[in-house]
Amino acid sequence: MKKILLFVSLLASLISAQSFHIKQITNLNADCRNLSCGGYLGSVSYYTFEAHKGNSSSVYLGQYFPVADSFAVITQVIDDNFMNINPKLIYSNDSVFVLYQTNKNGNWDIAYRVYINNQLSPVYYVADSSADEINPVVSTIHDIWYSTQNQFVAFEKGNSVYIKDVHLPDTVATEIFHGDDSTKYSQVSLELIDAYYEFYIAARKVVNGNSFIVYKQYGYNGWGDEIVLANNGNCRSPKIHIITYKPCLSYTNDINGKSNIILIEELNQPIDTLKLSGYPLYDYDNFWDQSPLIATKIKDFYNYGFYTYTASRNDSLFIRLSKSDYNHQLDTMLYTKVYNNNLYLGNFGKYGGNGVYYTIWEDSISGNIQLFGRMEIYNIGAVNDKYSPSTFTLSQNYPNPFNPGTVINFKLLHRDKVTLNVYDIMGKQVCTLLNEDKPAGTYSINFDSKKYCLSSGIYFYRLITGGYSSVKKMILMK
Repeated sequence: MKKILLFVSLLASLISAQSFHIKQITNLNADCRNLSCGGYLGSVSYYTFEAHKGNSSSVYLGQYFPVADSFAVITQVIDDNFMNINPKLIYSNDSVFVLYQTNKNGNWDIAYRVYINNQLSPVYYVADSSADEINPVVSTIHDIWYSTQNQFVAFEKGNSVYIKDVHLPDTVATEIFHGDDSTKYSQVSLELIDAYYEFYIAARKVVNGNSFIVYKQYGYNGWGDEIVLANNGNCRSPKIHIITYKPCLSYTNDINGKSNIILIEELNQPIDTLKLSGYPLYDYDNFWDQSPLIATKIKDFYNYGFYTYTASRNDSLFIRLSKSDYNHQLDTMLYTKVYNNNLYLGNFGKYGGNGVYYTIWEDSISGNIQLFGRMEIYNIGAVNDKYSPSTFTLSQNYPNPFNPGTVINFKLLHRDKVTLNVYDIMGKQVCTLLNEDKPAGTYSINFDSKKYCLSSGIYFYRLITGGYSSVKKMILMK
């Protein structure tokens, strides 16, 4: 029997069944593209994107507030009438490095600014030689408990690939893959395994028109040898994934006239591969995943965490969203009018007992390209849930807006431990209205804003029970 790569949620019973709607993330008078996230600092995560207008493009930095499920642009990182593209983030202990590719100096360079204490540093350069340095790549945050990220950025220069530590700006970049007139390296992927301080870099290698997927590993003894993972057809778009502290790799190849996504489960056993589809109806590409806990193969099925990819046919592009494919709950093939789409799936921090992930894509609306997304929730704290998420119903508070008091109603179908918290717009917990075991039934909880000396504004209340949660917004209007 052929192995067919079916991407489904490994811990479906741990995922809230709340229906998450598509959210428009940007609304600028420009073409907003190429969003990237990195991790989070405290209760807030950061993201960056490029905005094109005329013959120039700017880079923006934004914040995502998990408790409010809200995206907000906070500053323009660079706006100098040049092309500033491919922005990436690297998190440090108390700051965020915003890297981007710029042609300000007459050729392509890799620059960055540091955002710290609500201010931006001057512009520094990772690479600014007379040759073009392009396509900066950083590692991805997978861990929902710790937002660690290595400080290395990889980039292409000529036909080679280099890597540099942005925390050591005066050091010389290291050449990882050496290209020449007949050999070109590109399409780089870089990932870190925190537990072992190992990281891996992969690239597409083209030699005299023949394509290869190669990688190297960095460990205690430095960089290892170049290893070939694939050498057939038009193999391309390699991407390293970390699953339970082990690296695997996906890439795209043309099989029987269709583009298909191939997964190599173990880098030291590249012959053991799985296909996204045994009989593809579309051309598949741009595979992203986030596997916050584990993923295992059972018989001919491969159980994965959150994922997304593009599917194209007849000049139309679709985004396949994660999870809802499972058990045919919902058709998640989403049409987008932007064919050359910069798809992204990232960890946007955590809120209470949940890890927050977003699939991000681009679509055209009102004459501009804007960024859109849909949330995915991974429950951190619950491993032995007894009930489905439908075991409670949280109603909208009434009245809303309110002053000074309002009533929050909810219904339990089973006895369970119930917690009801209130948060402000910044995610700070204001109070706990309830934290006790309750039998099945309908409940009304009074919330009096005067007790907590609250000012007018938007607040959120969150009900947690049985390992699941629901959040609603309320407005205090004095």
